[in-house]
Amino acid sequence: QNKTNRHSWLIYFKRNVQYKFPGWFLQWWDFFGPIEEILPAPADEGFKIFKSMYDNQNTWIPADLQFFSSFSLSWIHSWKYKFGKAQHPLQPHPLQINSYVKWWNLFDASN
Repeated sequence: QNKTNRHSWLIYFKRNVQYKFPGWFLQWWDFFGPIEEILPAPADEGFKIFKSMYDNQNTWIPADLQFFSSFSLSWIHSWKYKFGKAQHPLQPHPLQINSYVKWWNLFDASN
């Protein structure tokens, strides 16, 4: 635990690895995975081309997961705990988790 109640993970896929994702991984991906909006321009252009050519009819792996794992892309998932507003003065304040994803700026997306 840290003083700001903020935590983060740098998440990446290793290069030159053939991944076989288990079924539970899709749920993990939906929560911790990146979103298209964080991609810098070179990676976003590449993703648009990749997505237009991706055959999602013959696989259960979404295009974004295949793209990030195939090109060993990195991102940061962070979350912060905070207390929300109680609905009544005698009730405890609810604990809330705010999650964020962002591009890892030290990653060279031009490759």
